[in-house]
Amino acid sequence: MNGALSHFLHLQRFFLRPWSLAVALLLLLLTVSPARAQTPSPLITVDPAQARAGALLSLNGSGFGDGGFDATVFWDDQQVGVFPVNKGGTLTAFLPAPLDASPGWHQVTVCAGNPCFTGPEKMVASTPVEVVELLPHLAGRVAFIYQNDVQTAKTFAEFLQQHDIAADLIPLAELEKTDLTPYHLLIVGPDTGNLDAWGTDAQVERMANQPHILGLGEGGYALFGRLKLAIGWPNGFHGQSDMVSAAAPELTSFRTPFDLSALVKNQQPLGVLTKPGDVVAISNSSITGDVLPHGLYTTLGDPTGDAAIVSQGCRTLWGFAADPSQMTPVGRNLFINLVVWAASNPCNLSPTVLCASIDAPGHIPAAGVIDFDDLADGVVIRDAYANSHGVRFEDNKLTQARIYSDRDTDVGKSRSKPNAAVNSAIAPGGSAGVPMG
Repeated sequence: MNGALSHFLHLQRFFLRPWSLAVALLLLLLTVSPARAQTPSPLITVDPAQARAGALLSLNGSGFGDGGFDATVFWDDQQVGVFPVNKGGTLTAFLPAPLDASPGWHQVTVCAGNPCFTGPEKMVASTPVEVVELLPHLAGRVAFIYQNDVQTAKTFAEFLQQHDIAADLIPLAELEKTDLTPYHLLIVGPDTGNLDAWGTDAQVERMANQPHILGLGEGGYALFGRLKLAIGWPNGFHGQSDMVSAAAPELTSFRTPFDLSALVKNQQPLGVLTKPGDVVAISNSSITGDVLPHGLYTTLGDPTGDAAIVSQGCRTLWGFAADPSQMTPVGRNLFINLVVWAASNPCNLSPTVLCASIDAPGHIPAAGVIDFDDLADGVVIRDAYANSHGVRFEDNKLTQARIYSDRDTDVGKSRSKPNAAVNSAIAPGGSAGVPMG
């Protein structure tokens, strides 16, 4: 009896303590469960990490969870963009540095979510970016010639003004009686012509006497045809596209003032419009002699030998008809580059001249003049005139060649007003004996 009772009490003690079994099972699970991999912390990089204001930066990120949501991007404390995070937590986007960014160090920050997630879902990463100089800009005025589409003309003018390029609107009907001498560049709107029809004979003659012209879309194509240029009607064709490919990555039209070289160095197409739009391109068979292609006509990601952006002397064709509101950030930057190019390249440009070292005045193959008046005071010149004049200026650890405008306080004045080029030595060195280019 006592043995049976003892056995019963033993079983009773066991069944009256169910928590002991749970604890044992939990300890067993903890000892055999595999270790979980830690989720990587978010990380972002910006290329290049040193750039001028307005430069287009390549932003890449990883470690943003599983992705599938938007991320918000900040320049310092100012929101500058919202981009999708891919499945797997990666992020790839192009981020323009603010046009008014001051030289010095800034912080690019990316947070998961729009608005940023909080609590356990919060994911944030930052990286420093150095702005090395202000954005160069065109010092002179431009005129935008239009026929009936005043809204498109205003959109272009406002866009140019945002980049400190003063633009006046001129109706085509007023062209003959308008004083064009104040303008560094005439921009011809896409609505001004069609095929072989552009203005009157008197208006065409007036344009023939103007040195620097940037023609847009069908209007530019028609005008250049009336001027008997290879980049005008009937030497091209019409199509639909939203991208171009760089004809040559080293062209200054892809580097000044906006440096797009990081985007074109791998010969990848550049998306210039938000969706396919009308474009006129010059056929490859017409790209000879003094014709210089900038952007190749590209469809479905494949470039052709035809040119949607092309120059002949000091006349340049931007084959797209869309206004800036329909352009991507890359497209808007490239358009500004073309404006600067078209306003400064010489009319006797010969792209077939080979580059060579010039070690003495006698080695200069042909005389030329650079007045430096198309760049703003203080701009580092670098290769702004590389393609237009075949000259590059120093920008190294010893010195920088910069634009200098006369000051009222200067005792002596430059002989070439308003701008001149000067050596700006890097401290603690001096300019003595240091070449400018």
